[in-house]
Amino acid sequence: MALPESASFSEGRGAALGIKFVLFDGTQEDVEKKCEEARRLGLESMEKEIDAMKGHPAWGDGYEVCKKWFDYVVKEEAVEEEIMGNDGFKTMKDTNHGGRRLADFHQAAESKTAELTIAEVAALRLYTTAAFKWINNPLRRHSKPHPLASATLFIYEGLKKLRALHLVGNKKFSTKYLWRGMKDRTVSREFLVHGGTEAAVHILKSRLYSSSI
Repeated sequence: MALPESASFSEGRGAALGIKFVLFDGTQEDVEKKCEEARRLGLESMEKEIDAMKGHPAWGDGYEVCKKWFDYVVKEEAVEEEIMGNDGFKTMKDTNHGGRRLADFHQAAESKTAELTIAEVAALRLYTTAAFKWINNPLRRHSKPHPLASATLFIYEGLKKLRALHLVGNKKFSTKYLWRGMKDRTVSREFLVHGGTEAAVHILKSRLYSSSI
């Protein structure tokens, strides 16, 4: 029976500096320029990075998977259908979103309130597909430069903007408990004493039972 693996966390200083220096190589000035270029190119920057994965031995079938889902998110209409989920169980894809295109998601009320760019919307949707592995795994392995640096940057910045949704109406500053499911993982004593940040994007649930794995 295999022993559980230790969960991977970043120390506090790295988390405080932000994700940019995790994604890109170079000096602070170099990294800032690369971020600005990614933002300027938007969807084009995401697609270029996916194309660069083609034939790269480190990323396995990452090109095929990421290209398939990038094209679906960016270039095709959403299709509501049952598929095999990332957890190995059948699930519905794009429930109640059939027929919508990327521009429609960008025009949604949540997107407008958070002032998301169309690239941020695309990146957030891409993360919900099987492409998430090539976003999270390089973060946990501290691979730099990240193969999908632009998409990961857009996810990071888009999620921060989405906090605006909780600062409108009558629910401002209300307490909310969130749960994170884990399986076959241990945490170090260092984490228990000093804390840390998980070195990846992860999904939190507001209900305990729905976060169980």
